[in-house]
Amino acid sequence: MKDELETVFERTDWQVMPDNLTLLQNWILDVKKLQIGKMVWPVQGTFAAFRKKTHGVSVVITSQQLQLLKNDQLNLTFASKDIKKCTVFLEENMRQPTIAATTHPRFHTIIQIETDDTNYYFKVYGAQAGWYLVTHANTIWNVPTADPLNLKQFAATDDDEQLMIQINKFGYYNLVKGTKYEFSNQKIIVTRN
Repeated sequence: MKDELETVFERTDWQVMPDNLTLLQNWILDVKKLQIGKMVWPVQGTFAAFRKKTHGVSVVITSQQLQLLKNDQLNLTFASKDIKKCTVFLEENMRQPTIAATTHPRFHTIIQIETDDTNYYFKVYGAQAGWYLVTHANTIWNVPTADPLNLKQFAATDDDEQLMIQINKFGYYNLVKGTKYEFSNQKIIVTRN
């Protein structure tokens, strides 16, 4: 019998924020930008300063709250005191763009927010955001933050690509082995035409 987490991961991610925000409960929301203090993921590149607006969903984490924004407009706020727990883990992504310079697996950071009522899941590209959140949780906010995959074990780096290489050297299977995330190690084989 599947547990709730496996069911959540079988569902198609929300690519846009629904008008009825209760629909996000126990679904993964694909986040275009995650901001923790002054840090932003995924790294937007050289021209990020010229972009005035984020199209899509953003999550902003401060010491007092977690904000959910749609096209830079505030839609939902969770006060830190109302978040029972934050759990940070990774999802392996075997899909590669045809222009990718590397063929190794990539990762998404998944941030699970538990409130009294439900669970919310936010997914952002890369592993760096997750590593940063678990290694800096005590300086970011007063929310219990779990690191079930022990992301803290990886060496500090400002380069998401280098962090993904470290994780791939360690092995995603070894990362999830013996955890409730072990089901996520089912590799997807992608063929290119």
